[in-house]
Amino acid sequence: MKKALKTYGVMLSMAIFTLVAVFMFIFAACESPDELTVVTSVAISISAPVNGGTPVTTASTTDIGYTLGAVSWLPADNPFLGGKVYIALLTLTADSGYTFTGLNSVTINGQTTAVLNNTGTSVRLSYTFPATDTRKVITGIAIKTQPTKLIYTHGEALDLSGLVVTLTYADTTTEDVTAASFAARNITATPSRNANLVYVTHNGQPVTITYGNLPPLTTSNLTVNKALSVWISLNPINVTYITTLQLSDLTLPNGYEWNAPSTSLNAGNGQIFEAIYTQSANHNPVNDSITVNVAKAAGATVNAPVLDTKTHNSITINPVTASTGQAVQYAIHTISTAPVNISVWQTDTTFADLNNGTTYYVFARAAGNDNYETGAASISLTVLMPQAVPPNRVEYYWVNEHGSLVTTSGGAITVASGGTLTITAQGTDYDVKQWNVNGINTGESGDTYNFSSWIIGNYIVSLFVEKDGKLYITNITITVEDTIFFENFEGTSSFILVNGSQTNQWIVGAATAYGGNNSAYISNNNGTSNAYTITSSSIVHMYRDVTFPASSVPYTLSFYWKCQGEGTSTRYDYLRIFLVNTTVTPTAGSTTSLGTALGTYNLGGTGWNHATISIPASNSGTTRRLVFTWVNDSSAGTQPPAAVDNIELRIN
Repeated sequence: MKKALKTYGVMLSMAIFTLVAVFMFIFAACESPDELTVVTSVAISISAPVNGGTPVTTASTTDIGYTLGAVSWLPADNPFLGGKVYIALLTLTADSGYTFTGLNSVTINGQTTAVLNNTGTSVRLSYTFPATDTRKVITGIAIKTQPTKLIYTHGEALDLSGLVVTLTYADTTTEDVTAASFAARNITATPSRNANLVYVTHNGQPVTITYGNLPPLTTSNLTVNKALSVWISLNPINVTYITTLQLSDLTLPNGYEWNAPSTSLNAGNGQIFEAIYTQSANHNPVNDSITVNVAKAAGATVNAPVLDTKTHNSITINPVTASTGQAVQYAIHTISTAPVNISVWQTDTTFADLNNGTTYYVFARAAGNDNYETGAASISLTVLMPQAVPPNRVEYYWVNEHGSLVTTSGGAITVASGGTLTITAQGTDYDVKQWNVNGINTGESGDTYNFSSWIIGNYIVSLFVEKDGKLYITNITITVEDTIFFENFEGTSSFILVNGSQTNQWIVGAATAYGGNNSAYISNNNGTSNAYTITSSSIVHMYRDVTFPASSVPYTLSFYWKCQGEGTSTRYDYLRIFLVNTTVTPTAGSTTSLGTALGTYNLGGTGWNHATISIPASNSGTTRRLVFTWVNDSSAGTQPPAAVDNIELRIN
């Protein structure tokens, strides 16, 4: 017997030596443990040996991070004999991304287990079970009392106190065994005593009790509640502003999610936003906050200014636009380098009090704002100031020997209030005597006359000339006006309605009005009421074409509106105004071709509100399409939908 044990000991030592050599080789080929997740504890269940039982070759665990190898037994009896001590040997292999370096707790069936070798990538375990029973043959096992504690929180150790089983022997005698004595009697509990319970594995499941080849027993089901996640603070998230930036664009580590991912972001440091962290499927979420730093985006690069008009002492350029929507500033210099002084940059497109005969360089740049840095200065527009020029855009007229006026427009002239019309007498050998306005001598006798008035009405400008001793007179009728159109919907409307088959439609009717009897409004019942079906999404339009008369000053669009709808930072049910080319025809159910809006309106309550929109003078002399669009989605919303009245377009 001693010789057999000695031989077994030598063989075991050689086997362990060989395993160590193999594990060291594997460890050398692996990643650095610093890059891996450490498996700090191991809890395994193995069916204990019993007299007459069949040795098991598999073990079980609820741990993650490693794979269980086959169980082998020393000595290798099959079946197990009575009165013998058996040793279970088992190798664990670390899964990819895990290491056993730092392992500090190993149990089998809840009992501390010897670690024969730990290479970091694998662990060899040895557990010695108590000697198998030599007493009477056990023919049955039954649960006498349930565990006292059946309700747990994820991660809590299993407490089998109160659990008692009754063993029945072949001679019908019985014996009660408490859970504390299970290991000594080779009774196996799965999960084992003091095992850390896992919500997804153990909730609603019993403890299974096995003894040899007898049918397994199960306790009452355990209740394992989720644990509360432990918030792990994150470093601030740094990002650069873009126009569509939302919290959902910021990637969070696994387990974290934003409370309101559709929140739009503006530039600014130290912004705090609420988030949820769920540690795992075994945990309930916890709320806390994450800091976001949004840096300003680079300012847009803009084109060089383009000259609009110039006089003997002023320059007016056409407005420049920035692709980012930034305001554009302008500066003028007598050298070809953009000025550094911030105070000389302006948003006005006119530079006055300039010197005759001087070359000027005009620059543009995108103005800095809350979300964008100031853009780089454009290349310059070079302008040489003449010695004498007409004060504004020149319109040319001439007289002939028959005393009639010939104009490029073929008739009366219309000019905006405050605008200037330069009239030039052209012809050979004419001598200009005087210019009259409404019969009053202006005192002017040059070849050109600059007409201007802020007062609305009709004016007659008379030109007296002499040629070959004969006097000629020609009259020019000029109309000064400021209202381009006014629509109060009391007669035939000037707007075209585009409703298609949408549920909520534009109607001109008498359900509501600001002044008079009628207005244009959204209705879901053909105009009976100013109301909309909130659960039926609709996009409808009304539009008309507008010809902008010549003007060097902006135009003003004004109207009365009411609308409640839905949405603040993100609009869902709203009125929106567009100014588009006449080649664009609005389509019911779509806004894709309408471009940038002049304004958006909702949440104005049930009463009427007054709105004004400034339209740039760059539209002077053009014909554009003015579009009023109603949009609603199919979820929430509040009555009433959009209504508009007394729409007026004027020159400022």
